[in-house]
Amino acid sequence: MNDSNAYPQEDGVAAGGARLAAQYKFSQDELRVLKECNTESFYQRSLPLGTTFGLAAFFGVQGGHLKPNPRFGAFPKVTLAVIVGYFLGKLSYQQACAEKLMALPGSYIGQLLRDKKEGRFGYV
Repeated sequence: MNDSNAYPQEDGVAAGGARLAAQYKFSQDELRVLKECNTESFYQRSLPLGTTFGLAAFFGVQGGHLKPNPRFGAFPKVTLAVIVGYFLGKLSYQQACAEKLMALPGSYIGQLLRDKKEGRFGYV
């Protein structure tokens, strides 16, 4: 029952796993959608959230709600707030990007995402 040849390995990596991902060539449609996702996530989520968090941190320091850094003032807190807003914006757009990839006909990545969403793991 426990057949060691069921999942052939080469150099310690399962043949169907990470090695396949390293060799995968994205289609032009997949690359287009990923580029759109990157642009849209920045302008629709990351930029607004980063700006809002940065302004909130700045005004929090100015209003005395947050303690300024003795040497750099509000700069470290504002910078951290902008970075956190940027990454939260990117993370919040992941589902929308996955939906776009799943909508592509004939997309291997889209099929993997559809299988994962439905609870099937159809990895080769």
